[in-house]
Amino acid sequence: SKDLNDVYGKKFDYVVFLNNLNGYISGKTSVKGNLSNISVNFPSLDKADEELNKVFKELTGLLADDQKAVLTDAEKAWVEYRDSEFKFLDSIFNINGESNPQEMSKKLSERYKIGIIEERIKTLNSYKELMSKNGFVKIDAGETAKQQEALKQRYAALLSHLKDDNDLKEMKESESKWAVFIEKETLFVNKLFETHNISENAAYTLSFEPYSNRYKIISVYDQLTFE
Repeated sequence: SKDLNDVYGKKFDYVVFLNNLNGYISGKTSVKGNLSNISVNFPSLDKADEELNKVFKELTGLLADDQKAVLTDAEKAWVEYRDSEFKFLDSIFNINGESNPQEMSKKLSERYKIGIIEERIKTLNSYKELMSKNGFVKIDAGETAKQQEALKQRYAALLSHLKDDNDLKEMKESESKWAVFIEKETLFVNKLFETHNISENAAYTLSFEPYSNRYKIISVYDQLTFE
């Protein structure tokens, strides 16, 4: 429980946590069977990075100077989070029972890394669509609070499953950098909301749900680590 203090401190709800853990175990499927189903659109990290840089440049070309500055700050924070997340992925992939476990681990780790970049591309493209269609950003404070709480519970569960001290350290560092990134990203989204909120009848609505998306990623890591 001491390992969870940085997440909850004295507020950690063990009853809820154990109920969630029990539900996860009862519905758990084979990790090995899920690994081959990882699907990405780019053949390599380099190709994914090329597309990301392209989309980022296109988006910044649509923004006012103040918006561009805030987005650039958020993107720098995302890069720091990405690098830390990649270290965590490298540390948890250890595929046994294969003819070449190191090569298999490397390939699967790279596919997860590509998936992280693809999610960022998707997000930046959604901002582009918002600008082109004169849409608005939808932020529900109540729903956001629920997503934050669910993420805390899921993150706490993941920490309890990480047996290796290095894995635990890498995950905590990655989550810390993700939190910094999402704080800066929220500033950018609010800047879009301030200057680009047309009306409730706008052609395009962007629902900002970073905590829910992070929850899904953490859930996948649970499948990879909790045998």
